[in-house]
Amino acid sequence: MTTIFGQISKSENIRPIQNIAERAPTPEEADRRMMDHLSAKIRVAIPARVVSFNASKQTIVAQPLIREKIIDRANGNVQWVTLPQILDVPVQFPQGGDLVMTFPLQAGDEVQLQFNDLNIDSWFTSGGIQNWNDKRRHDLSDAVAIPGIRNQQRKISNFSTDAAEIRSLDGNTKIRVESEKILLKRQSVETEVSSSQINLAFDASNSIKISSAGVEIKGVLKINGANYLNHRHADPVSGTTGGVIP
Repeated sequence: MTTIFGQISKSENIRPIQNIAERAPTPEEADRRMMDHLSAKIRVAIPARVVSFNASKQTIVAQPLIREKIIDRANGNVQWVTLPQILDVPVQFPQGGDLVMTFPLQAGDEVQLQFNDLNIDSWFTSGGIQNWNDKRRHDLSDAVAIPGIRNQQRKISNFSTDAAEIRSLDGNTKIRVESEKILLKRQSVETEVSSSQINLAFDASNSIKISSAGVEIKGVLKINGANYLNHRHADPVSGTTGGVIP
């Protein structure tokens, strides 16, 4: 039995044959396929987990956390593939001038990997302006790690919306900077330092110099291990004076 579909003959056992116009992609479709092919080869950024941290080199071994969908063109099978671990990934710590902020990375910490346009091997080894020694581009091998990205399962608790903080994750230890004061906290003890009233500095002898209109100390003050409130002065009549009046 033969039926007609838009001028194309088809029997029960023969599939219709499309003409060239039906099989050839439009220019827009051809452009889209080309862009998809190119973008599939370009690495930009991906979250990863720290496998290990080398403090002396400031590099990590990183495990990318997003799988790739791979199609076997031989048989059409599709599978999700975990990307390989990336070795010797430089870590980018915040720095400006001769000041830098560092923190010890631990296995399990999450980072954002960014992939450089060109091979960074020569620059990473020697610094300065270098030629690339491999023409690869946007490659897994040229990643740089930026610590701090977090998924929703590991988001920071008690996040401050009105101050800058350097803190432990549990919030028990922190330096809190507000517009008018600095707050130092360790466990449940808080010490307030007004940024407009006090300056702390180390002099050449490694002593702390405090410049302020006044300093108020709450709690026990010890000097060389001795409690200052128990301080006494010699008196030629009574022998010693009384203690310091708090």
